[in-house]
Amino acid sequence: RVFGHKKAKELSDEDLSIRLLELETKGLVLEIPANSCSKGHRLRLELKTKSGSKEVPFEALAQVETWERMENGKERISVRFLKYDQEVWDELTRLFSRRQDDILEFFRAVKGE
Repeated sequence: RVFGHKKAKELSDEDLSIRLLELETKGLVLEIPANSCSKGHRLRLELKTKSGSKEVPFEALAQVETWERMENGKERISVRFLKYDQEVWDELTRLFSRRQDDILEFFRAVKGE
């Protein structure tokens, strides 16, 4: 995580985590630290996800479409991809979809359905 020229490690003890809240067709919804960006800002995103032993790296240029302050002091943003590899994005969304299906199947089994 980089703010300007300072890396997160050089900043305060503030919670600088970024959470992925939703996958969208051509974007993401993220929970981010306060004062990280505003509507209209362009961001360079890098995601690294593992599927078993295979790493699926994804990079995109994105623009902040919506911004809102959350009660926990963080901010929620929706970003739309401007430049990205559609095939890699499709692979990532399939990966998350399969993971969600596995979780749902586990809960069905636990409930005895």
